[in-house]
Parts: sequence; structure tokens; C-alpha cells
Amino acid sequence: MTVIVDFTNEWKQYIEHEIASQGYAVDTGEDLRSLSYKFFNLKRRRISVTPRNVLEAQTFSCPATLVNGYALLKKKLEDGHDVCPHLSKFLLRDDYEDPLLNDWGIHHFHLGQNPDKSGFIERTGPLLFAHVTVDSVFCLGVYPHGSWTQQDLIRVIHENWPDVISAKKINGIIGLSHTPTDDEIAQLRQAGVQTMVQVAPGVVYAPLGGGYSTAGTSVESTMRVNWYMRLLRNLEDHIKANTEKFTARITELGYTHGSPPSFALMIDDKGFFAVEKSSGVAFLVHPHAG
Repeated sequence: MTVIVDFTNEWKQYIEHEIASQGYAVDTGEDLRSLSYKFFNLKRRRISVTPRNVLEAQTFSCPATLVNGYALLKKKLEDGHDVCPHLSKFLLRDDYEDPLLNDWGIHHFHLGQNPDKSGFIERTGPLLFAHVTVDSVFCLGVYPHGSWTQQDLIRVIHENWPDVISAKKINGIIGLSHTPTDDEIAQLRQAGVQTMVQVAPGVVYAPLGGGYSTAGTSVESTMRVNWYMRLLRNLEDHIKANTEKFTARITELGYTHGSPPSFALMIDDKGFFAVEKSSGVAFLVHPHAG
């Protein structure tokens, strides 16, 4: 049976809309892979608006001059308010690569209290370094600006919440033949050379943030692009191979499908849906993980 389905193009329209809704300019002529990478990289860099548990390392402390700013940020995180104004102003650039996030999966937050003319919270020298997950924020400490390669950051996560990063622990290893210094890691990052971190004898971690390519791009974002490209092709093939089953179900429900049937892609919090345009009947064809 003939069927009209073009999920790849509709995915492009979806991510163009999502990127534009965040205030970024969209070049409709940009190729799909590049646009998809930009979409996922922005999602990694921005903190989604949802309530989170805020946990502090046992060694956590905040300078007295920044206590109020930290309290403001903490409440926003707990209440599920937008905390992106506390992030780096590089967030205004949709093509920026955050080396600390790409390598170690750690965000840094400014601890000012009032927004400036750009809408960002006033900048502070010392910054809060934290590992952010879907439902929690693990506050490592307040470090000087520029502490992007302090291996102590990984050590703090390991000593306080080892289960959170256990998937990145390299088992069956005695240790690194050479343990790079913080300065060496900075030089290697700049050269696009990936490093592992040893936090204790025999305790070595792969990049918590998924790592980066020689061009400095996020490996995790690139892998997500590849995964979604395969998914879209598979979903299109699934619709084509099962068109008669879908149309039969539409008829059973008392609706009339198009001739030929035409399916559109719809994405919501539950997952990916194939919507037959004439009948409006939606089929969940791939739920989101978890």
C-alpha cells in the first residue's frame, strides 16, 4: 500500500522550532546533521526547567560574600525556575563548545543576585561547580574562576556520590602510567586530546561528560545525533512495512484515513507518535527511554 511519510524533514522542522524558541537564529539551509548537533548540544548546555534536589558535598563551603547569591540559585533549582541566567554568557552562542561540560559533565554557575542589562545574573569571580542530572544537582564547591581542569572536581564527586558516576569508572585497572597535572589537562584539552582522571590509587574515571573530539565537539551530542538519525529512518520503515495494520486500526476506531494515508511526526513528553493526517489518529511508535 502506498503511504506518505517523511519523518526526517518533520524532525528538521521540529528542531528548528525548538532552537528558535530559545531565542537563537535558525538557518533553514543548514544541513540536518549539523542542526541536530546544535539542538542536542544546546540541550546539554542549558539547564531544563524542573524542580531538582540540591545536594552539597561534605566539604562544601561558600564565601560569606556569596552566600545570598548561592541561596538564590539554590532556591531556583529546588523550585524548578530557570537558572540559565546564572550560566556563562557563552550560552548566547549556539555554536559554543563548553570544554568542562563536554569533558567532565560539570556546569558552573555565577552567584550574583541581580540581572544585568543582558538578563544574565551579575558575574562573580568565584563560581559554583556542580554536576547536574535530570532530578538532582550535586554541588561540589565554590572555586575560583578558571578552575576548569582541577581534578579535585572529579575527586569530590567520587568521594561523595560514587554511585552517580559508577558507569564511568574504569574497572580492572591498576592506575595510569602517568597522572597528568591540572595544567597538563588544560593543554591536552586545548589540543583535543582526551584524558582520564585518577582520583585514588586504582580508581580511574573516563570522561564523565562523554568526552570531546579532536575538534572539541561533544562526543555525547554526536552520538545522540547518530542515534536519532537511525531512529527516524527505522520509524519511517516501520510505518511503510505496517501501513495496512495502521489503516485497519483507524477504520476499527471509526475514522477515515487518507488515500493514500499520510503520516506526520509528533513528539511530546511520552515519545514519538505517527499521526495519520486525515483521521487525526495518533500511534505511539517509540516511547522516550525511562
